[in-house]
Amino acid sequence: MLNKKLIATSALVAAASISAPAISDVSVSGYQEWNYIDRGSESDGGLGVLTGLTFKGGGELDNGIGYSVSFTAEDNGADAISSFNAAGRAITFSLGEGLSLGIGYDQSYGIETVKAISPYVNNRRADILGAHRGLITAANKPHGPDVWDTSSGENAIGLGYKNDMVSLSLGFTPKRDQVRSTDTSGTASDQGSATSFGIKINAVEGLTIAGGATSENSDTVTNSDPKGSTIGFSYKLGNFAIGYQEIENDIDAAESTPDSTEIEEGGIAYKVNDALTIGVYGASIAYITDSANDNGIETDLAIVQIGYNLGPAVVQYDYVEGNHLNGSVTDTEDTHKLKVKVNF
Repeated sequence: MLNKKLIATSALVAAASISAPAISDVSVSGYQEWNYIDRGSESDGGLGVLTGLTFKGGGELDNGIGYSVSFTAEDNGADAISSFNAAGRAITFSLGEGLSLGIGYDQSYGIETVKAISPYVNNRRADILGAHRGLITAANKPHGPDVWDTSSGENAIGLGYKNDMVSLSLGFTPKRDQVRSTDTSGTASDQGSATSFGIKINAVEGLTIAGGATSENSDTVTNSDPKGSTIGFSYKLGNFAIGYQEIENDIDAAESTPDSTEIEEGGIAYKVNDALTIGVYGASIAYITDSANDNGIETDLAIVQIGYNLGPAVVQYDYVEGNHLNGSVTDTEDTHKLKVKVNF
């Protein structure tokens, strides 16, 4: 019996040594962020938390091609450790001459690389407690201020090219809303394939022009072909940054609900010193019920931001004034947000 155990143990060790080649560079990083949001009533807002861990390794293949492997997990603030969910994972190959090839989940491929052009102080565009740049339920595409993308929350393939003047990204998603790698059969939640591109051009020093487009085929949920496009610019001069962006989304849904959005947004940020940054941001979102009929409702956002950087820690305060939130005539709120984030 002892000999059998020794043989089995030796086999396992040998198998591990064969199947787990050395990775030259491995790192672990993470963050924890707390958001406090006050919308003027006890039923809205509150205190939320998000913790993330990223494991990343890389090296060089036998043929000289560089590679990296990453995995990110985030929790949803629940008590159980099982609340950690995979928030991103990818394998990326550096092919040389500025070319890269990536395969991953929830990665920035295609139009995702240009969805945030205008400057924004320090923190994430989305807040932990469901408010996205002041919108309360804007996570439902395309009702938020973002362009319709094809790689966020999806399994996708990305091809990139970058030099000193141009950055180009192509994205392809074989099947949107594919929940897991074993989900190969068609279900009611499955949507069609999607393609997109994003491009940034550094026209002159400090000036970046960006744009992109995306298209999805055969959405089985809405029986439509969603698409989106965006164009914008950002300009940096010393401690000053300004940007403007236009976005158009069209999902061809039923005429009884807003099936398209036209968005204009812009921001200005100023770095007072190494620690303090102040900024303002504004957006206008028009909801359209069909290609010829604008329902006349626009969401308007105005945000004042103050960010203070303490090295690994960031403290930020936002004041948001929102009118006609989510396309509702009566939904108007003033929101205060306090954010604390520590990276490690």
